This record gives sequence, structure tokens and C-alpha cells, in this order.
Amino acid sequence: MVLQRGVDPNRVYLIGYSAGGDGVYQLAPRLADRFAAATMCAGHPNDASAEPLRNLPFFLYMGGDDAAYNRNKVVRDFSNRLDALQATDPTGYFHRLTVYPVYSTTWRAAKRK
Repeated sequence: MVLQRGVDPNRVYLIGYSAGGDGVYQLAPRLADRFAAATMCAGHPNDASAEPLRNLPFFLYMGGDDAAYNRNKVVRDFSNRLDALQATDPTGYFHRLTVYPVYSTTWRAAKRK
């Protein structure tokens, strides 16, 4: 899209939900220089490294009740790794973790259908 459609390469964002969130954890560290920011929703990091994310704003979203594969716990662990990196390098590793206390009413309604 950057070459064919003239998309501003400084405005390309990586976003993924569930298995797509897993993909964000994998792609963002490997291609951190290609994205303006990355957002992971309800994914699992597996063996992803946080170190390459120094210059890539990284946002993490998770439901507090989302215990599949311990995602609601490992998201905090990954955020803690980013916290530790940012503590030693305050100008890098911008990130924000949002853990919702429960699934939203909309999510529960959609899940029942």
C-alpha cells in the first residue's frame, strides 16, 4: 500500500485481536521500524521479545476474565517486562496496558448467539 497507493509509511498501524493479537506480539518486535504503533487485543505473546519495541508505541488490551491460555496473566507479565525496560531507558518503550475488569455486555451478548 505504501508503494502502490502512496500511504504515508509513518501512519501504518499494526492491530490484532485474539489470534491476530498473537500475530501482533510476533510481528511488532520483528518489524518495529515499519509501524507507527502496535495494538494487541486478547492475544498471547508465546516467546515474543519486548526488547525490540524501544521506539514502537505498544498498546495492550485484555479482558480481566479472559483466562484462556492465561492471557489475562501473561499480558501483565509482558507489560511488566516493558515497564522494566522503560525504567532503564525512560525515553523508550512507551506502552499502555488496559485490562478490563470483565467482558463487556456486548461481548457477552455476542458470545451467547
